Amino acid sequence: MKLLRSFFTILLFLFSVSRLNGQARVDSLLKLLSSHPQQDSLRISLQLQVAKAYLTTDPNLAEYFASSAADLAKSLSDTKQLAEARAIKAYLLLQQNQYQQALALYLDALNLAENNHYDQLTAIILAQLGDLYLQIGIDSLAAQVYSKAYQLQQQLRDTSSLIHITGALGAIRMRQLAEKQPAQRNYNEVFELFNQEFSLASLKNDSLGIADALDNMGYIYYLQGQYDKATWNLSIAFDMFQRLHHPRRLAKLYFELGALMLAQGKYDDAETQLETAYKMAAEQHDPFLLMQNCLKLALVKAIKNKPYEAILYQQQYEQLHDSLYSLQQNKTIAELLGQYKSQKNENLILNLREQQQQQQHIIRRQLYGFISIGLIMILLAIIALLLWRENRQRKQHFEQLQQQNLRIEAAQRELEQKNKELEKLNKIKDRILSVIAHDIRNPLASMEMMIELMKTQSLSMEEITNLTSSLSESLTETNNFLTYILEWSKSQMSGIQPKPTLVNIKEVVVEIIRFCNWQAEKKKIQIRYDVPDRLQAYADREMLRIILRNITTNAIKFTNENGHIFIGAEKLNGMVKIWVKDDGIGIKPADRPKVFGMENFSSRGTANEIGTGLGLMLSKEMVESHGGTIWFESEENKGTTFYFTLPAQPQKSSVSES
Repeated sequence: MKLLRSFFTILLFLFSVSRLNGQARVDSLLKLLSSHPQQDSLRISLQLQVAKAYLTTDPNLAEYFASSAADLAKSLSDTKQLAEARAIKAYLLLQQNQYQQALALYLDALNLAENNHYDQLTAIILAQLGDLYLQIGIDSLAAQVYSKAYQLQQQLRDTSSLIHITGALGAIRMRQLAEKQPAQRNYNEVFELFNQEFSLASLKNDSLGIADALDNMGYIYYLQGQYDKATWNLSIAFDMFQRLHHPRRLAKLYFELGALMLAQGKYDDAETQLETAYKMAAEQHDPFLLMQNCLKLALVKAIKNKPYEAILYQQQYEQLHDSLYSLQQNKTIAELLGQYKSQKNENLILNLREQQQQQQHIIRRQLYGFISIGLIMILLAIIALLLWRENRQRKQHFEQLQQQNLRIEAAQRELEQKNKELEKLNKIKDRILSVIAHDIRNPLASMEMMIELMKTQSLSMEEITNLTSSLSESLTETNNFLTYILEWSKSQMSGIQPKPTLVNIKEVVVEIIRFCNWQAEKKKIQIRYDVPDRLQAYADREMLRIILRNITTNAIKFTNENGHIFIGAEKLNGMVKIWVKDDGIGIKPADRPKVFGMENFSSRGTANEIGTGLGLMLSKEMVESHGGTIWFESEENKGTTFYFTLPAQPQKSSVSES
């Protein structure tokens, strides 16, 4: 940022020096002009250069020298310099908001340039004609002539002219975005146009192009709420336009700075800036900027409890809006269409006429609509008056029927809801019964057989010891299965409703490892962990224990003897990511889609342990009830890693509600 500020400080200094050099150039041109009295093309060229030099500093002198050049060029039949002189005069008229006269001169100049194949001059006039259309709000025509000028300048490789055209196309895109809903506005494309303008202008040391790009990029930052960047860009642009003595752009910047301060709640500063912009827009006879200022000033005055002034500015805004969008685009353009026609500009004129016809059609349609609505309303009022007495009793009867219908509909909805709940309970019952029938019957039958063998008293102590160990394992597995069944049944019956608090992850991991360690020791499996001491998740502690227990016991089940299991956790993007990694047998590709579903209830582990498949399904439901996700990565015969995420902090919505 400091480097950028230094760059712009040096740039502003260079602009000041270039301005002094510019004045010296004007003096030199005037001396050359006075020393060349011959009425020839060279004198015309000198007059045009002096006129261009005075464009921003003294419009009256610029108009004088441009008119003199036009008269001499016409007498000498110098069509190129005549077209250039008319374009300069049209530019001056455009700055004075005299759109009718400016358009006439631009069309004449364009006709001369195109007929004589002066491509460079044609491109310049097209760009300025685009400025006129843009200023009076005819974006479609502005885009057409800008695009044509852009193609010519690319062919001619004139980078300097491309700077202005790129910025102008960006301005059109900005205006199109303003017509959309705020949520649908994407400023990336238009910002890139202004960034391109800035890059081209920097290469050419074009102060006007740089200032224009900074101004527009700053305004985009303001619209996006990036007020610091907006302030910086607009302030640099303001300093540059001051040094360039460009009152029209300064008036626009005062307005933009006022709008920025208003958005930041700096109402006194906003009022001062907007009042200055209002005064300058009035002096420049810029009705569009004046209209924008009136709207913002009305808002500021209302905020500062100045209702009378707010009403005055609001009324002035409405008057300007009506006059600009009806008279300006209808009457003025209609007069121009009748006065200026040529073979080269026929397409432009047809577009103007089409826009006028569309506006007139819309006005007529709206008028007919209002008349039709008025007649319909009168007719409805008469009918309503005639039928009021007769309909009163019908209305009462209808209301009674409506209330009965509402009661019936409510009863039907309640019945449908109960049917859905019963259907859900039946499905849950069927699932539980199928699981019990499948996975409890076999262990119980095995235990019954082992007990019967022990009753016979025909077994040795070693055989009794082995049976006792097997019986203990069967009881443990059956107990774990019943735990899963009960937990899952409870979640299905009443729904999973976590009660989250801030839970220390490391404490829960240590607790689960202690719980599962006896199972791991039986298979000589090492369980290690790496969890930050202060890492917390916003979760239901008991549910977190169930999730970790299910995943860890599942890892033990599918890990061979002397295997390894690792539990880790980290904070990532506002969530806590927890994983359990094993180097077991992995999951076959065909079985992976079934891991979190009900398709595969039972699969045996590396030591022939019995599983239900409910543990992972229950874990998935609990994780998702917290707003997290669960997934796994597996490679057959190399191991599996299960991941899940939980919120690290309470969500904003829940905080605001509490």
